[in-house]
Amino acid sequence: MTASVFFGQLLCLPLACYLEWRGRREAQQAAETEPCDKLQVSSDDSSSDDDQPTTRHPSKRPSWFRVLGLVTVPTLLSIASMACLSIGLLHVTASVWQMLRGLEVLFAAVLGVLFLGRRLNRFHLTGVALSVIGVAVVGLSYVLSGGASTGDTSTTQMVLGLGLIVASLALQAAALTAEEHLMRREAIGGALLMALQGVIGSVILVGVILPAVYYLPGQEGEGIHEDTLDTLVMISNSPALIAVVVVDVLALMPYYLATMAVTHDQGAVFLTVIESLRTISVWGVMLILFYARVAGGTLGEAWSSWSWMQVGGFMIMIAAALAYG
Repeated sequence: MTASVFFGQLLCLPLACYLEWRGRREAQQAAETEPCDKLQVSSDDSSSDDDQPTTRHPSKRPSWFRVLGLVTVPTLLSIASMACLSIGLLHVTASVWQMLRGLEVLFAAVLGVLFLGRRLNRFHLTGVALSVIGVAVVGLSYVLSGGASTGDTSTTQMVLGLGLIVASLALQAAALTAEEHLMRREAIGGALLMALQGVIGSVILVGVILPAVYYLPGQEGEGIHEDTLDTLVMISNSPALIAVVVVDVLALMPYYLATMAVTHDQGAVFLTVIESLRTISVWGVMLILFYARVAGGTLGEAWSSWSWMQVGGFMIMIAAALAYG
């Protein structure tokens, strides 16, 4: 999962290079044709709101060493978030994670106020509260329908899993807040930010993390040990897996470009509110897969007595997005 994320971001590199080249060329042309316009600066421009994105040209961005150092921060936060989530899901089910996902919206709101100086009005606060409630209702419906069975997981392991998932959500919210800061305050474009995260993340993953977890003791799937070579062999021997991986990586590029556009224009909190709506699409696809009898009815999810509770949670989540926006 982590590798596909960074490889998908890495595909943004050609677009980022093109946008950088075009931005520098436009800045050069503007400097040559209107050299005296820079002297005319209105007093209103000096008191811009911190919430507004900066409009600096690429030539006025911080040095590349500083840019790489800054982009490393959300990259490391994302790696830590995905690591906590992957380990946490070994001890609790995805339905419990779904119920806790509303905390990411809350964490992003708090971090935005503390570190970005964002001011939340009553509509923002209402949207955040409704989003947390809606996601919790959807997750609770899964739990009540029996989807949260943990098998032989002990209480200690379950508590550990819950703690890791909460930490994962906090780290992901911190990464989104850092990305918003880099785009708004440091004038780093969304495509460039994604491409650099793909480069840095791929180097760290391939050069450090995968070799480290390969030599850690333990059985694969029962901890943090990962047999990367065996994974590559299994993928190479399965055309279906190859297709899934390729489609996943290709789909991630436009997805991350869209998330960066939303973060730049509306902020990290609004992005977390919108992303919570993905559950609706996933649930719809699961219903279609089940009743279309794909793979003999072994895939997907059937309509149950708790499905109306899920519908109610989805309606609350939609209201949250409308209220915040």
